Amino acid sequence: MIISFAVVALVLTIAASIMVFMVHIRRWLTEPTLSDKEAARRFAKRHSLGLWLAVVPGIGFFIAGFLPTKLTASGVPAWIVVGVLCFVPLFFYVTVIFRCPKCGAHPTSSTPGTTGLLILPKRCAKCKAPLLPEHRWGQD
Repeated sequence: MIISFAVVALVLTIAASIMVFMVHIRRWLTEPTLSDKEAARRFAKRHSLGLWLAVVPGIGFFIAGFLPTKLTASGVPAWIVVGVLCFVPLFFYVTVIFRCPKCGAHPTSSTPGTTGLLILPKRCAKCKAPLLPEHRWGQD
């Protein structure tokens, strides 16, 4: 009973620490006084990081699908373990880093009736800062 309480307390402490860390990262990543050109440059840099965090783990997940080995004692296939490990950095990127450098909002569509994040946003729906204004497949 005492051990399970200690484990729950440890997990809650780690979760709280991660949440505080994410709040500080968000504050560090936003700067309302940026010029439009600098905001676009910073978002382009973040966007290229996101492509790496999506493509490289995706390739690893694809390769792990061909591994017939079991990575845990319980017999969990390798592709499941690698898939979960590939999802964590991408989840962190989307929730914390993939934001407007000026206001910190996620890039969503400004068109009424649409939902979800834009992958190639031309501008921020909240503060109208240019994010990827010159991209061939940019979305509004």
